Amino acid sequence: MMHNTYIQLTSDLGIYRDVINVGVLRRHGRILLIGCGEGQILEQSSLEKAARGLFVRPENVDWILLTHHHRDEASGLAPFLEKGVRLAVPANERSLFDAVETFWTDDAVWYHNYNFHPSPLTLRQSVPVARALSGGDIFEWQGLNIEVLETTGCTLGSVTYLIHLGGIKVTFVGDMLYGPGQLWEFHSLQGRLRMADGSVTNEYHGFGEKSEQILIGLEKILQHKPNFLVPSHGVIIEQPQSTISRLRENIEACMANYRQLSSGRWYFYTAKPDWEVVRDKLNRNCRPLPPWVLEFYGTSRALIADDGSVFLIDCAGDCPAKIAELQQQGEMGAIEAVWITHYHDDHVGSVNDVRSQQHCPVYAHECMADILRNPKAYYMPCLDPNPIVVDKVVKTGEMWQWKDFRLTAYDFPGQSYYDAALLVEHDGVSVLFVGDSLTPGGIDDYCAQNRNLLGEGVGFDRCLTLIDELRPDLLVNEHVAGAFTFSPKELHEMQAIFREREALFGKLFPWDHPNYGLDPRWVRCYPYNQTVKSGSEVNFELCVLNHSDIPHAASVSIRLPKGWQIVNGCGEKQISPKTEGRISLSALAPATFERSRHIVGFVVQYDGLNLGEIVEAIVDID
Repeated sequence: MMHNTYIQLTSDLGIYRDVINVGVLRRHGRILLIGCGEGQILEQSSLEKAARGLFVRPENVDWILLTHHHRDEASGLAPFLEKGVRLAVPANERSLFDAVETFWTDDAVWYHNYNFHPSPLTLRQSVPVARALSGGDIFEWQGLNIEVLETTGCTLGSVTYLIHLGGIKVTFVGDMLYGPGQLWEFHSLQGRLRMADGSVTNEYHGFGEKSEQILIGLEKILQHKPNFLVPSHGVIIEQPQSTISRLRENIEACMANYRQLSSGRWYFYTAKPDWEVVRDKLNRNCRPLPPWVLEFYGTSRALIADDGSVFLIDCAGDCPAKIAELQQQGEMGAIEAVWITHYHDDHVGSVNDVRSQQHCPVYAHECMADILRNPKAYYMPCLDPNPIVVDKVVKTGEMWQWKDFRLTAYDFPGQSYYDAALLVEHDGVSVLFVGDSLTPGGIDDYCAQNRNLLGEGVGFDRCLTLIDELRPDLLVNEHVAGAFTFSPKELHEMQAIFREREALFGKLFPWDHPNYGLDPRWVRCYPYNQTVKSGSEVNFELCVLNHSDIPHAASVSIRLPKGWQIVNGCGEKQISPKTEGRISLSALAPATFERSRHIVGFVVQYDGLNLGEIVEAIVDID
């Protein structure tokens, strides 16, 4: 993924390799930049500048044009703007440049979140915008006409810039592709499913739905017959037609594999013709619940002992009121414990209430104990910001007895990275409560932001292997009425299809493992959001998950808002394969400040590859 630092594409246009490809357009002694990255073009030595003919100084630059709002496109703007360089941005994303504080202060972005655009990979503070550009606009500069094409996809308002240079057409396409048949990442292509009646889901349910927008946008670009495509991340494309054909082929192969196993076949079958065809056949896997499992409210289920007492599984909404009503009617006994299948708000929103009202302990697997107790420390979908009291933390394989029920807990990283399963054995019947991870239609992996990993022994591969080992009589998902099951043959077919996915997505990305392109939080800050006292020392842990089969070195440096001071501003770590390494940094919060919410950035290098400021954390100062 490394490239030459500078490539002269035409007599007027060069490409400088920052964390992104920056277009350097030179005419009549003046410069226009397309993209900015970290602004490293200003850091070259005089000798290097002379050797490459760069001589880029802010005083020589008239404009910077940006294709989309992502922070790695624009984190180096400050020295240019301070010297009066003007900034042009996509019109539909203007507020993410000149009013970005509105985005950062909107807690709806962080909590109970089922939509993921715009992304928090946006500027940490506002910058002045001189011009907003829409599809169809012509940007005139030094006798050149730069055509603006609307090409949404990875962001809601991204654009492409088409430049005619002496018979050569060059397009700057943002992150619409990386190279021949490849994308930089896939998780930002989460979109909305359109149902047969015209209704749409939220983005949570639409894995890869924006990939078709990417392909439509690229076909639009091809109509202009460009000679070169310049992506933000990736290689300069000299054969646009074949490159885009390969990309379509790879995306379609990945999505076809996904659709074969998706729980969308059960929930959203009218959205895809191939789902609707099989929907009725899926009912053959449905089974009734045993009499000792009560389906009484929403996403809750109850294990009923012979004496009427209850072991509750998940609790949200008005579940506590329903429990009280049933107890008053003599139809439900005392709640003696609560088990949490996963952290999502529609499963945990009322756990604290039922715990306090029923005076019962809360059980959770160790994989999710911290996100339940400290939810604001994470940026994940469907997050309830209220901490949940967990009384008993259990480990994988830990077994205990409740009345005549034998219960065993398992890590179950299916629908979410923070997910667990509970095996319940009673009266000769075994039931595996799987949260939302499976339905009669397959696996619930339709939200990349849940961190659904590929590979042997992780993610759904681990889940399907566990089911195959345990062979429970029934599976229960609280969004599905009753229970369901898969035969050993069906399980093995599901495993085979799922394992094909790793190779298919491997072709789609330039990384040495596809999880880097699928996992939006492979580098994250812990805590993501914290509240501190003014003037206090603030600690951050940068968590880097090495998805590879080989060790990688990670280094991180901190970027602070105005008024902050560095205590420990950088660190590095060699990270073993398939493990998460942690790098500790710290800074001193200001004693006085204008705004209470501050956004801290972190620049990441991975085995020497500069990824730019791809991680952030939110700090609220009292």
